[in-house]
Amino acid sequence: MIHARGLHKSYPDGDGQPQRVLAGADLDVAEGELVAVVGPSGCGKSTLLNLLGGLDVEYQGEIEVGGKKLRGLSDCELSLFRNRTVGFVFQSFNLLAPLTALQNVMLPSYFGSHGGEGGPQLEQRARAALARVGLEAKSGRRPAELSGGERQRVAIARALFGQPRLILCDEPTGNLDEKTGAEIIDFFVKLVREEKLTMVVVTHEERVSRAAAKVLRLKEGQLVAEGSRA
Repeated sequence: MIHARGLHKSYPDGDGQPQRVLAGADLDVAEGELVAVVGPSGCGKSTLLNLLGGLDVEYQGEIEVGGKKLRGLSDCELSLFRNRTVGFVFQSFNLLAPLTALQNVMLPSYFGSHGGEGGPQLEQRARAALARVGLEAKSGRRPAELSGGERQRVAIARALFGQPRLILCDEPTGNLDEKTGAEIIDFFVKLVREEKLTMVVVTHEERVSRAAAKVLRLKEGQLVAEGSRA
């Protein structure tokens, strides 16, 4: 599903000097695999996800996702790639406060083509996504009316709405208590095992990496295998 080679990425520091975060990183993720990328805050984990999801195009190296090479794609082509192939889950949920859970899940439909489906079909799909995370009964609630775990489940439903093959998660349990975080991790494992989705989770938490089939540490700009699990 993911084949990346020689990824280099730098940002300017406070003095305008390049600060390296990726230094020739290589990554292979098989279809239907749950991979955790671990490392301390600021080591480049989120940067790596941005590259894999086509959100950042300023890098050196090559990235191929689902058989599509990202290098050289236009803004429109990258938007279609993200809309059809990738789902994103963030630590801060990134839900819009004035919208209901259902409307938040449907947000991707406003930014891309969905096979000619109309409003009723898209709403049905959004309700189905909420049902998959156990929140169909709260489709009319706004984020302020939901718990932290419920808000993260809405964010997951939104990621699933476009029926992606790949889910990219940036510290998805960082704002959750231990019990709720464990429930989210168990749900990720279920998605991978039962629906054969591919998932890359960047985190600094051991509870996430313990559930992954493969754990990689981002160290000095490179990805180093920490071991594998059955």
